[in-house]
Amino acid sequence: MAVQLKKPILIGGVGLSFLLWMGSMLQDTLMGVGEWGIPSAIALGTGLWLWQSRKTPPTAPKVLPKIDQKVVEAEIHKVQTILEKIQEEDSDTDPSYLQSQLNSLWENLNRDSLNLVITGGKNVGKTSLKTTLDLPSHHLSETSPLYQNDSNLETIQTTALTSEVVIFVVNGDITDSEYQTLQQWSQQQQKLLVVFNKQDQYSPEEQAIIYQQLKTRLTPLISEKNIITSTASPNPIKVRKVKADNSHEEWEETPSPEVETLQTRLNTILTEERLTLLYQSTWRKAQQLKLEAKTILNEIRRQRALPYIEQYQWIAAGTAFANPVSSLDLLATVAINTQLIVDLGKIYQQTFSFSQAQTVAGTLGKQMVQLGLVEFSTQAVTGILKTNFVTYIAGGTVQGLSAAYLTRIAGLSLIEYFQEQEINDTTQVNPNRLQAKLQKVFQNNQRTALLKSLVRQGKERLSLQG
Repeated sequence: MAVQLKKPILIGGVGLSFLLWMGSMLQDTLMGVGEWGIPSAIALGTGLWLWQSRKTPPTAPKVLPKIDQKVVEAEIHKVQTILEKIQEEDSDTDPSYLQSQLNSLWENLNRDSLNLVITGGKNVGKTSLKTTLDLPSHHLSETSPLYQNDSNLETIQTTALTSEVVIFVVNGDITDSEYQTLQQWSQQQQKLLVVFNKQDQYSPEEQAIIYQQLKTRLTPLISEKNIITSTASPNPIKVRKVKADNSHEEWEETPSPEVETLQTRLNTILTEERLTLLYQSTWRKAQQLKLEAKTILNEIRRQRALPYIEQYQWIAAGTAFANPVSSLDLLATVAINTQLIVDLGKIYQQTFSFSQAQTVAGTLGKQMVQLGLVEFSTQAVTGILKTNFVTYIAGGTVQGLSAAYLTRIAGLSLIEYFQEQEINDTTQVNPNRLQAKLQKVFQNNQRTALLKSLVRQGKERLSLQG
């Protein structure tokens, strides 16, 4: 994919960089260059924004939306839009299997029988509880134990989140892993009941303490009335009978299960909240389909975006190599990254004006400095050049290869950021999220092998003699 160079942002910025360099040759010292060049850039309105401090708007607390029919329909429509875009942008990709699943979601809203899942760690009494409960009009299943095998965690989670109600069984105070699971499922609008089972293993005083601990830790996530005690399979107890002649006999009896509170609560939920539960489960299924569809679309767009990053990184390298004044080279890099942002935005349907793209480029540049990427790239490239090439050209070569690396990191960070955006999202770029993506991409792309590959390619493109 060839990048068209007849673009005012790119040509204007690169041209300005060289004009300033030519003007700087009239100055006696590099300090003079800085004093002449930077004010000129500011006057032309292309440099000041990089150093402007911007206040990050406060992050609003996450509020879980109320899931009703309108919300479910909107989510299904989003999935449909993504599927249509897949077909529009790549006719070779067939998302018909996702379309079939999407169509079936409407049927999910009309079910009379609801799905309930019993889950929890090992030896907490899941099977006994399943056997004891009486839910003839609904489907009750049991998962394998949680936290025993990492490979089954995803399967259990899928089973739980596609059901209407999850009965999470514990036999004591919850662990950190259990809390994190409950927190995650709660944030996905999953109806949860936490059941403190096997109470008979504790004294009455211990039972009260554990139950209070559960309520204290879980009430922010789960309603107190959905934190329930039970004994699904009581242990046998010894019974002694004293006779008239003071002799006695002993035997063991198994008490009746104590699940009435749980049974009553389930009956109430399944009767009074049936429609809400169906809305919530359908919404979660639509979200999962959206994730699968968006993964396909993102891969299509990534393959279209990578050639742009590849070519712009070498445009940046060539410009930096040809311009020996590092303080002025910044303008060319900014112009290149601004144009890259505009082009990537078109691929991901995130439309940017010139000033918006300029602001994003400035944000990226400032974050790169704060994260130490500029220093790292210069030192890493210098070290590789010294180690691998007989002829070592310090100035323009290091600047050029560093510019290529930083442009690549910027482009990959933008891809990561755009991939998480909603389709047709027109909101402004979030600097904090962009910085998080930048840091993640940098951490994944600071391997020596990758940098050596970049230097080898740069050796040919910048006409280095090895």
